[in-house]
Amino acid sequence: MRQGAGENEATGLVELASGIDALYCSGRADLPASFVRLLDGAKEEAQITGTEAEIVLGGGLFRVQSYGLGRYPYRMVHDYGVVGVTASDKMPALRVQPRASFLHGVGAKAGIEWFEQVLASEVGPILLTCSRMDLHSDWQGWNLEGDDRTRFLCKASSRVLYEDGGEFTGFLFGKRKTKTMLARIYDKTEEIKKTGNAYWEDIWGPSYDRDQPVLRVEFEFGRQGLSEFGIQTPEEAIEAAGGLWVAATEWLSYRDPGEDETKSRWDVASEWEAIRRSAIAETPCGMTRVYEGLRRGKFEKVVPNLTGYLVSYAAIFGFDSFEETCGELLRVVPEYCSSRDLSFEKRVRARRRQFGLP
Repeated sequence: MRQGAGENEATGLVELASGIDALYCSGRADLPASFVRLLDGAKEEAQITGTEAEIVLGGGLFRVQSYGLGRYPYRMVHDYGVVGVTASDKMPALRVQPRASFLHGVGAKAGIEWFEQVLASEVGPILLTCSRMDLHSDWQGWNLEGDDRTRFLCKASSRVLYEDGGEFTGFLFGKRKTKTMLARIYDKTEEIKKTGNAYWEDIWGPSYDRDQPVLRVEFEFGRQGLSEFGIQTPEEAIEAAGGLWVAATEWLSYRDPGEDETKSRWDVASEWEAIRRSAIAETPCGMTRVYEGLRRGKFEKVVPNLTGYLVSYAAIFGFDSFEETCGELLRVVPEYCSSRDLSFEKRVRARRRQFGLP
């Protein structure tokens, strides 16, 4: 991830950031029998107790869940991502899916290396191959509308328009099931309102205008698509990110309407020329910055709801002050948690993990 290069004088577009937003890998390894037994026991414990079972691998705390990850029967969750594990010899033993926040915090290369080192300390040598990589570039000043879909030229025939209340929210080009390439263009600021991932505002920096939406242009490369470019390992994918971006922005383009009925003869729009020149490069922002942004985003979502519930509780039970209401909650909340056999403290830890916070 890198901060953007600023305003493009020809178009008025402002590039805020670009980089690698997802990097999923498969890992071939000979799993020790002791490791599989450890996972069996942890998964059984999770199924019996209805909670996650904690194990320590290579100094990292993982939580084994009662269900799997797709076709992988074991699902291990860490603050930095998710790992699927299988003892079957018909597919790679490991499936590694780092969180986007981790990749932006430490960088894609360091993120993959962390998982590789931690897992290898338990299972031995791992041969990682890249199964998916997402590249993104974030922009302000590009005012797309739903009707602009006719201006896009794409080598994939499938395209979807997303709207909310008649307002444009995004486009999707291509299908994931092809495992080659697809593109998403969407309002990132609207997504942040839903997810609370406000660390993006810090990444975008001083060029970010809070009064304007941010449009994200994102390309997802599947295993087949990466293979067609001769890319196998995550290191090869990271090194090839810039070239893949150029290829993707040729696969999909935004055109200025012309008199010719053949869209491929229309000129490429100046906005797309600017997007095509985006330099995809790693500049990690640090996990401290990511966590601060996550907390701020969750705060902005939670406080209005929390205030509303407190007011409703006070109105229902006849309390007139904030102090009286909170004093009553000191009794009510612990009693409720005890009746559900899950303490407030355990609920807090589980929710913290859900939010991706340490």
